[in-house]
Amino acid sequence: MPTVPGLYLVLYLFEIGPTAGQLPIQYSELLAWQECTGIELDPVEAVMLRKLSNEYMSELSQATDVARPCPWADAEYANVINIKAEMTKESLRELAKL
Repeated sequence: MPTVPGLYLVLYLFEIGPTAGQLPIQYSELLAWQECTGIELDPVEAVMLRKLSNEYMSELSQATDVARPCPWADAEYANVINIKAEMTKESLRELAKL
């Protein structure tokens, strides 16, 4: 895996909780987390955490579509997985006819 600059922000996001129920994390939650942990975020980091939370919520919503390729796979791998999934579905349909 490549190194990710700012990985600590992803770790912070999951420590805080990537969402607030059905909503992205709020700035008030970030403030409370900072007070509890003693970690001080600069404004750019706070904005980025909120954006990461929004992206997490967006992907969580879109992931309910079973035809959606997984977000971490490269296009070639995702295509192979989709083709195999379709072949499996077709095989099951043929078996059901027996």
